[in-house]
Parts: sequence; C-alpha cells; structure tokens
Amino acid sequence: HTVFVPTSLSDLEPDWPDNALLVFRGVEGAEHFCLGGDPSQANLESGSFLDGLPAFGNLLERLRDAPMPKVVVCHGATRGGGMLFPCLGTAVLAHSDATFGFPEIRRGALPGVVSVAARRRLSPAACEWLFCTGDAIDAATAQRLGLVDFVGSWEELDAELARLERHFVSSAPRLLGPSPLPASEVTIEADADSRVARLEVTAASVGGLWRDALLVLDKLSPSLRVLVLCVEGQGGPSDSLSREACHRLDAAMSRLSEAGVVVVCCVRGQVEGLLLHACLGAHYRIVEAGAAFSFDGESECTRAAAFH
Repeated sequence: HTVFVPTSLSDLEPDWPDNALLVFRGVEGAEHFCLGGDPSQANLESGSFLDGLPAFGNLLERLRDAPMPKVVVCHGATRGGGMLFPCLGTAVLAHSDATFGFPEIRRGALPGVVSVAARRRLSPAACEWLFCTGDAIDAATAQRLGLVDFVGSWEELDAELARLERHFVSSAPRLLGPSPLPASEVTIEADADSRVARLEVTAASVGGLWRDALLVLDKLSPSLRVLVLCVEGQGGPSDSLSREACHRLDAAMSRLSEAGVVVVCCVRGQVEGLLLHACLGAHYRIVEAGAAFSFDGESECTRAAAFH
C-alpha cells in the first residue's frame, strides 16, 4: 500500500491499512518529501504549534507499532517532523539529491517527539550534532550515519523498491501471522526465573542466529530481560554477509529491543563477516583480551551498524 506523504504533516491523513506492506513516498511532482509541521515564528511565539503534538505522538506510535514492514522513499528535503518517516522506516531509500535535518534549533526550539524516533537509527553523537546545530546532511552522509539504507537515481530507487516489495511479499505468510519459526536444534540455557538466557554463536551457526534469538524470545517472553551471546570467532569466513542476512539479523535484534531485552555480546577469537555484524547489533560488547575484529569495508550494512 503506497502512502503519499504531503510536504506539510498537517495535511496527512493516516488512513493506511495495518496489515499491508507500507511504502511512504512524496506526493508526485512535489519538490520535497516532507518538511514536517508549521514552525513559523508566529506559531512558536503563540505556542499554537503545541496543538499538533498529540496527533504527532499518535502518528509516531502508529508507525512504530506497524506490524508490517515500512519502506520510505525520500527525495528533496526531509526536515523536522518529516524525519519521523525515515527514522522509523524498515528500509529507507533516498534519491541522490535528498537532504535531511532537524532545523528546529534555528527557530528557537528543539526537536520534540521526533527526537525519540531519531534514536532508532541515529547514534547519540549523531543526534546531538544534528539536533544542536540544525545542520542539513546529504544522502551520502545520511547513509554513512545509518539513517538511509540505499542511495541512487530514480531508476535505481525504483529497482530497489521493486526488489524489496518482492522480498517482503514473499515473506508475507511469516510476517502476517504467528507461524512457527523454522526448526532449530539450538539449546536454550536460562536461569531459573527465565530472565537471563545464553546462546553460543560461531561462524557456522551465526546464519541462524536471527531464528534462534526469536525462538528464545518466543519461549521465555515476557520474563526475559537479558540475552547473552557467547561469540567465538575462528578467523575464517562466516555465513554470507548478504544484505538480506544482515537485515534479518537486524530485525531480530530490533524485536528483542522492543520487547525490553538487553543483548550482551561476549567476544573471543577473531570475528568477521556476519559474526561481526551480530556483535555490532548488541547493546553491550565484552571483549576478551586478544580478540580481534576484522572488516574489509565492503558491506554497507555492517558499516552502518558500526556507526550506530
């Protein structure tokens, strides 16, 4: 289902279906994707800009809690409240002319509700820089910071969007219903209260970590609070570091975070490939002396995870 986002959020009608792959893109012919609300000096001085905050908060919750993937296609400028869409997107595509920013500070305000969403994709350091300076960043910088997943021409964006639609539609039975996870032989180790669980992860098993992590969540929720990943690298290549493998792992980590589970990664040996990506997705990393991380710089997904 395609949602055409108006340049001004005040014109948005959030009437999209819940059980559909959502594609958010700018109105055809519009110069920009979305510039947020009305940050005029008169609205700031009168305080009338606060009148729209409840609706904006509801929009954030609707996007955050959407049960299906959200693909966001940005072009031109995306600013202020309009940043809600890329910050909460499952996959964010940007035209090479796209720019992004939080200009509120230059109008005497600070980002409000949108600042909560921004932390889903941007690191604390990036948030502080963008919130406190009001600087705009181009698409390449946004990709480097992890806000954007793919940058290209209109032709390239259309091709990537078509690929993502095929991928998500093929996954629809799994996404739509509580179908059982693929069979796994993983042994779940947990404490007596099922609050802390432990998984062994190697180069040979990391390809199924997304499934094993969700299995742990499924079995131990809602008591689970900490998942410890004991990662041991052997210095050899792990499963293929494909974009799909990275996204699957990232989605599993997001599910754990949304459930309030902290992921702690204990690292030994030489870690690379998908194993490294798994380590970067954890909230905390405890590294044994002598352990090493190896990255050839080729994977955009892992590079984005590193900047997170």
